[in-house]
Amino acid sequence: MRKFKSLQGLRAVAFINIFLLHMSTWGVKYIISSATWAVSFFFILSGFLYGCREKNEPKIVSWKPDLKKTFHRTNKLYPLYIASLLMLIPISGLVQSAISQDWNQIKYILLGWYLKDILLIQSWIPVDYYCLNGASWYLSTLVFLLLCLNPILYFYKRGGVKRLKFSVYAAPVVTLLWTLTCALAGRNLQFWAYIFPPFRLIEFMAGIALGMLHQNKRSDSGTLREVIICGIIFGCMVFIRLTHIEVLDRDVLWILPNIALIEIFSQENGKISKLLQSRFFQFVGAISGECFIIHQSIIRYMDYYFSGMSGSILVNLCVLAVTFWCVIVISYFSKKVNELVIRSKQRGWI
Repeated sequence: MRKFKSLQGLRAVAFINIFLLHMSTWGVKYIISSATWAVSFFFILSGFLYGCREKNEPKIVSWKPDLKKTFHRTNKLYPLYIASLLMLIPISGLVQSAISQDWNQIKYILLGWYLKDILLIQSWIPVDYYCLNGASWYLSTLVFLLLCLNPILYFYKRGGVKRLKFSVYAAPVVTLLWTLTCALAGRNLQFWAYIFPPFRLIEFMAGIALGMLHQNKRSDSGTLREVIICGIIFGCMVFIRLTHIEVLDRDVLWILPNIALIEIFSQENGKISKLLQSRFFQFVGAISGECFIIHQSIIRYMDYYFSGMSGSILVNLCVLAVTFWCVIVISYFSKKVNELVIRSKQRGWI
């Protein structure tokens, strides 16, 4: 499968945007108020890459979810995710509750927080979905999307190009109707129009359809198109920051620009694409998923021990470096454990 280096670089930009906002970086919060576009970008890009990979494969013979492939795809992030939860034990209140023998609080932390997060069901429960590792809902939602991957491919491969195009065009409309319905009904938009897995399925399906429709196109206006779409996205972020309209700061605004962003940068024709292919952006993009999973655990430690220092650029760079280091070290040991398990199975030890 072709590797889209410019999209890998955009992954890095999306993660850095999320990181800077979570760290309340000085200056950034005065320009943009959220990184909703980046989270939407991650889900659409995931679907796009799966669509590109599967479009030339044989037809799916069954609509049933492939549990084995789902486990294999999430196994890359899950050990790191568990490590991020274990890291939080000293500052989660569990130790303090044990010392004071507050058994009700211990039960609440273990059952209401840890068990829910370990089982990856927090994105289905509209309370305490940010309780421990705030970014962990992403993995919970991703598992659901991966379970839906086989049925989606089965549906798309039995239709034609019109079905794929309809899915891409319909996604912004369905997102708009969903968000407006939740807003008019007085529902919690942060959960029902942001975290809830079936809502994220809309953009994931659009990404898969976009990937299956993708064709390489050479264009002399590649740089101009890249500048225009980047300007539109940045302009929308500034507009939301100035107006504080919550209903707009959802996928209802970002799904269409992100579809255009992925389609334009997947051609890799412009000068911005060349910049995104530099070593730094490729390195950060390659581990952006892992960094996204673990970065809030590290930020919580910083807030716990160095409260009030999160706006400093120097502190932010240190936290970012620690995040990279933790991802590399934990991923290395996870890989070694997996290799040990495979060798043990081959030798009949387990």
